[in-house]
Amino acid sequence: MLAGRDVGGEQMHVDAYAAVPFLCWLPNLVVAEFLIRRRKLPSLRVTPPA
Repeated sequence: MLAGRDVGGEQMHVDAYAAVPFLCWLPNLVVAEFLIRRRKLPSLRVTPPA
């Protein structure tokens, strides 16, 4: 039971399935950011049109 209600296995699967895509990308983004900062690569700079 969770907060006074019974959460079925199907609902738990739906909740986990919604979070998995985000959680899969997060470590990749952290590693990419680390590599960019460590190598002092130039970042994207947006300049206003002339």
